[in-house]
Amino acid sequence: MANYYIGLSTSGHDPAFAIANDQGRIIFAEASERFTQVKRAWGIAPDHADHISPQLDKIIAQDPRAQFHIATSWTRAKQELGGEDQSITASPSSALVSIELGNWIMGLQAQIHQYSGYNIRSLYKARIPAQTMHFDHHLCHAANAIYSAPFENAIVLVADGEGETGSLSVFRMKNRVLKRLWRSWGPGSIGTFYCWLTSLCGFDWVAGEEWKVMGLAAYGKADMALVEKLEKILLIEDG
Repeated sequence: MANYYIGLSTSGHDPAFAIANDQGRIIFAEASERFTQVKRAWGIAPDHADHISPQLDKIIAQDPRAQFHIATSWTRAKQELGGEDQSITASPSSALVSIELGNWIMGLQAQIHQYSGYNIRSLYKARIPAQTMHFDHHLCHAANAIYSAPFENAIVLVADGEGETGSLSVFRMKNRVLKRLWRSWGPGSIGTFYCWLTSLCGFDWVAGEEWKVMGLAAYGKADMALVEKLEKILLIEDG
């Protein structure tokens, strides 16, 4: 009996899924927008039934005893920001992006997180022996970046649109093991800054055009004063 692992991107935007076997080899991976032909695929389930079923059926045809394990790229919905009793909730900032758009994105992420894996479980319930696993969002980003690089030890900075508590995380990798050193808390976001900047440039960040602006950053010149300041921040010891 072989185990297969299905990773779901559950941010509410840019959904995708990947399937790996129990040796860690990627069998299939594709963004939902490629399948649906809808740019960024806002609010679409990452395990869209028509998208994922043909791939799982192929596996079952080759391995009739296949079992599937599901994992998501968030531990919880962004709205469940903090407090052991979950009494503290997140509120998006309106400093750069309108509060309406912020609430819309948070709502999509909460919905996708709540129903993550629903389609797979409905269609293949007998082949899913365990509960869905939920992984820290920034840890997923860090692992994706550093485990594809040939390093044993490294410092990893995640500068995201959002995470469970904020937009920034710093990890240290030692002997290929990742440990978080620090994370931000609150609505401040470099990702939101890029959304705002994209709009100033006349592009549409909802349509995913902030990537054009980010790509243009390679044509700029580094501010060494900022680089030195960042190096000092990243070289802090644990704690």
